[in-house]
Amino acid sequence: AYFPFSIDPTSILNISFPNFNGLIELETIYLESNSLTGELPSAVADLPLINIYWVKNNDLSGCIPANYISLCGIQSVQMQDNESLPSDGDFTQFC
Repeated sequence: AYFPFSIDPTSILNISFPNFNGLIELETIYLESNSLTGELPSAVADLPLINIYWVKNNDLSGCIPANYISLCGIQSVQMQDNESLPSDGDFTQFC
């Protein structure tokens, strides 16, 4: 399943994540370089088919949710270049 979602960061500031609850067929999330702010949503780790999760190069902060341990085995997780996340979002440090 493909859920197209993109944001023009020049027209909106301080963007937060969309609600992923109920999107049980979602496989891929590409939200890199969108000026996203706030914390990582724990609901992403509950998506049963997710295999690519890219949120690198944003302004995300807080801790990496504990349930993200379930994402350690998926095809690709890219969270780097979020300076306010632990280890600047280097997910390999989490797994």
